[in-house]
This record gives sequence, structure tokens and C-alpha cells, in this order.
Amino acid sequence: MSKCKNMPMLAISDEEIILSKVVGVLSRYSIYYLKRSEILDLCSMLIMDMNAFLEKDPSANNDYRFLLLSYSSFDAVIGYRISNYILFNYGKVIEAKKISEYFKVRTGIEIHPAASIGHGFVIDHGVGTVIGETCVIGDNCYFLQQVILGSSHIAFNEKKSRHPIVGNNVEIGGFARIFGKVRIGDNVKISPHSIIRSDIPDNCSVVMESNEQKIILRN
Repeated sequence: MSKCKNMPMLAISDEEIILSKVVGVLSRYSIYYLKRSEILDLCSMLIMDMNAFLEKDPSANNDYRFLLLSYSSFDAVIGYRISNYILFNYGKVIEAKKISEYFKVRTGIEIHPAASIGHGFVIDHGVGTVIGETCVIGDNCYFLQQVILGSSHIAFNEKKSRHPIVGNNVEIGGFARIFGKVRIGDNVKISPHSIIRSDIPDNCSVVMESNEQKIILRN
């Protein structure tokens, strides 16, 4: 026992931790058809997500081990990257959805496997965030908790593009809700609790001025 205590700790790289997480998910669902090069491509994409997280969130202490081993919101991104990859490259609809559902329950974050998300994606805190099936999200975007990117109707939506299109370098505050096929431009910052149903041009900030509700009577 004393010899074990005196042994130096093994230095495990960020690439090795991410690789072990990806392989762990693939093994959990008996997904053995990915080539090594494909798995490494997934890891490269996740390293870009990780670096963006470390850069933008001071709570991560610029410590990749701390982030990779304790942040469930980053695990949600891992689950999305894997499910999206096997859906679009192998047509594995059921496996992709099962992975997505697993990470939804585990992390409280729901990202549809068919959503398109660019590199450097960060979800901070994240619980309650929902990203719909036809969402398109650009590079280097940062979302906080309970961000909803949903369709404009509750039910009976058509099977076509019906979710927001978000540009590059967009920051969305907690509890913001964006509905329908609206376009959020590049370099936009959206304040918490915003409700958006129309396009937002590039290089704008969206600020909530009122939270009053309007009641409309129906016949």
C-alpha cells in the first residue's frame, strides 16, 4: 500500500480522456462499425468544443481534466456529436435517438441528433436546454441553461425546416426562447428570458424590457 501511495500519478492527456468517453458511449450501444479515423475525427471536433468551453467559462479554471471529468453539460455535447455522426454517416436512426435520449436523461439537456451544430459549441449549466430537430447553429456559439430552440407551433408541425437558424459567435442567455424558422445573425447576444419570433440581424444585442403577459380570448 505504501508503495502505491508513493507512485507518481499518470499524466493523462485531454485527447485520451475524450477518446475514452467516446469509445465508452460507442461500446455501451454496441457500435463497432466506426473506423479508427472516424473516431479520431469525432475526438478532434470535441477538442474544439472543449477548448471553447475552457476559454469562455472561468469556472472551468482552464483545467481540461476538471471539465472533462465533472461537467455534465460537456457530456451532452459528446452525446450529440456521436449521435449526429452515426445518423448522417450511417443512417442509424434508432441508435442515434437512443444515445440522445440517454444523455437527455443523464444531463437534462436535449439536443436532437439531426440538428446541425458548428465547431466550438458550448452549453454552460445547460439543464432544460432543448435544441430541435431542424436547428442550424453556427460556429463558436455559447448557450446557458433552459435555452429553447423550438418550432412555432406546439403540435401538428410539418415535417420540414421549422426551427431557428443561429449564426456564428452567438451568445444566448438563460431561459431565452426562440421559436420558428427565424434567423439569428452573426455576433448576436441575446439576454436571459428573451422571447424571439422574428429575425435578428448581425451584430445586435437583444435586451428584455418587459415580462408582462398578454391574454387573448378565443371564441
